[in-house]
Amino acid sequence: LKTGDYRVGGHIFSKELREEAAEQGGEVAEEAQAKGRVANSDARTWELAGGLSWIGENGGNMGISVARLESNYGIPNSLALDDDHDHEGEGGEDEGGHGHEEDIRLDMKQTRVDARAEVPMYGAFEKLKFRFGWADYQHNEIESTGEVGTSFFSNALEGRAELVQAKRGGWRGASGVQFMSRRFEAVGEEATIPLNQTDRVGVFTAQEFDLGALNLEAGARVEHSDVRAASLGVSRGFNALSGSVGGSVPLAEGLRFSVSMAYTERAPAAEELFTNGAHAATRSFEIGNPDLKLERSYGVEAVLRGRGEGWRFELSGFFNRFNDFIYLSPTGEEEDGLPVFTYLQHGARYWGMEAEGSVTVARLGDTDIDLTGMADFVRADILGGNGPAPRIPPLRLLGGLEANGGAFGGRLEAEHVTRATRVAEFETETPAFTLVNASASWRPLGADSPTTIIASVNNIFDVEARRHASFLKDYAPLPGRDFRLTARVSF
Repeated sequence: LKTGDYRVGGHIFSKELREEAAEQGGEVAEEAQAKGRVANSDARTWELAGGLSWIGENGGNMGISVARLESNYGIPNSLALDDDHDHEGEGGEDEGGHGHEEDIRLDMKQTRVDARAEVPMYGAFEKLKFRFGWADYQHNEIESTGEVGTSFFSNALEGRAELVQAKRGGWRGASGVQFMSRRFEAVGEEATIPLNQTDRVGVFTAQEFDLGALNLEAGARVEHSDVRAASLGVSRGFNALSGSVGGSVPLAEGLRFSVSMAYTERAPAAEELFTNGAHAATRSFEIGNPDLKLERSYGVEAVLRGRGEGWRFELSGFFNRFNDFIYLSPTGEEEDGLPVFTYLQHGARYWGMEAEGSVTVARLGDTDIDLTGMADFVRADILGGNGPAPRIPPLRLLGGLEANGGAFGGRLEAEHVTRATRVAEFETETPAFTLVNASASWRPLGADSPTTIIASVNNIFDVEARRHASFLKDYAPLPGRDFRLTARVSF
């Protein structure tokens, strides 16, 4: 798959960047008004995957798959704004800054092998399940000169063995052990993280009890992890405990209510502990914290589900209280022309809701016409007077009309995202936007055809849209009007 620089529906750079560039003047002020295509946003991707499996007569089975992925893509540029508007260029003259930063590309390669097996058992246990995965990952950050600035290498092995209990009355469950080992490093003049090793092993159980109308679930996990960076002389060990309980009960025919509570502990990742340098993919300078502790959270979630002839819906709400929540926060400073972000740890509170559903409004032969809708909302605060959590998306609404069944199908949808006004310190607000998309599909050999032809157009009205959660939102908005014709064949 090869794509060129994508085109946007309005200004490439956000209003805040345009205003700052106008104050600075010169070439950068002119560049800030750019529209059209986002420079250095092209991509080339190649992927190949295959697998083999065996199924025995006694119910046992095994399989293996291999996948290779290669991708080369550019990181859109921000404006090269000067902190000091009186800054002089290399030639000694006040040029007001150059238009944009240098081009950086990422050249990524990954090989992944996955294997699984199931062995039937008798008596108290139904079967024994195994799953293993190995991944070799590398990506190079290529500078505008064509030279490799920094290379990242990751080699990881993970495995899981799970013993599935035979069902006894209304009781069933599974228990097992899981491990992961990863070696990760960055090499180059601007290496952001030293060679590090993460080893993790855990044991878990998940149990379910069917008591007629009432269904109960419980689970627990104990995990030990070691994270080491020898060159820094740092070795951290963490013991994490997690558990959950929940239950569901019918309220009426087709209507069920469930509630669950969970306590979770999470060990910090190597990137959160040891990172110190420029992160090309997010155009940021990130600083880790080797003193981070376990992240702990208490949470509750309630869900109401309904389903009937021609309709369904799901409403859910959640609340989480974190102790020592780990997050990446902007500092308002710059390093090497990049905004600085640092990993911090504070108490936090997250709550939100999600709703989605559909109803069949008409039937034309064997084709159903469905009206669909979805909404989600999250509110998150860092406690102790630290304000809103960074990069939290605002309320999102999505509605659509779709046709399913037969040889033809289609969908027309509108997505509205409200303005992001609750922002963390040093963040900017993100304007609201509405995207309208449409697609039509055709199965040449009928409803069961393995071949599907899809024609689609996204962002029909060519609006300027930015995702608040994106690090690149101020200079890499979503694509403008986009036409696509694809063929999908399944085997």
